[in-house]
Amino acid sequence: MDTTPVKRPKGVWIVTIWMFLFAGLLPIAAALFMYFGPPEDERIISASGLAVSLSIALAMIVSAICAWLGYGWARFALIALALIHYGLIAHNLYSMGQSGAIPESKMTFVWTRMARSLITMTVVVLYLLLNRNAKDFFRDYRQVA
Repeated sequence: MDTTPVKRPKGVWIVTIWMFLFAGLLPIAAALFMYFGPPEDERIISASGLAVSLSIALAMIVSAICAWLGYGWARFALIALALIHYGLIAHNLYSMGQSGAIPESKMTFVWTRMARSLITMTVVVLYLLLNRNAKDFFRDYRQVA
């Protein structure tokens, strides 16, 4: 068995840190603020919405850490969670845009944010699925340097 350390690709650094921060920690803070910030009768998110948001974000944090460490299963968990997280963002923004709840002057922000979510999701998923260095890193996991 080869015991030489495997070097972590720069793309794995970027993707795992990005997902840890912007799909893990930030959504936890946002969900807690939306639930506990406003008065009880004016909450922006329900208790069930809070539970779902927290569970996805916590799973994202665990998957990002394990993917950073080189575990192969975490690569696929990160892909699935990226699809769920950014897909839900895009779906929610699309629903808000179609409902008429957003003034027409603010619709550019909604469509831009939706496009950015879809682009981020695509980049993360395609990198983890198709990049040769990333595939080799997760396949050849021994000891990460």
